[in-house]
Amino acid sequence: CAMSQTMNDYFDREVDAINEPERPIPSGKISKQASWLITFGLILTGFLVALSIHPYVMAIAFVGVLMSHAYSE
Repeated sequence: CAMSQTMNDYFDREVDAINEPERPIPSGKISKQASWLITFGLILTGFLVALSIHPYVMAIAFVGVLMSHAYSE
């Protein structure tokens, strides 16, 4: 869930700069690069936890990341 939010914040940064300039990325509180590092860190953590449960859970997590990316883009 947190990964989806950080990914969406990154992709919405230009719209947010107009509509919600106080948000972390448009305001400069968090850089674009830091946003991606946080997103990928959350993805990696989620994948590792999912894989530790079962490979099928990992597959479900992977589909979730793809769906989040499709929604955000």
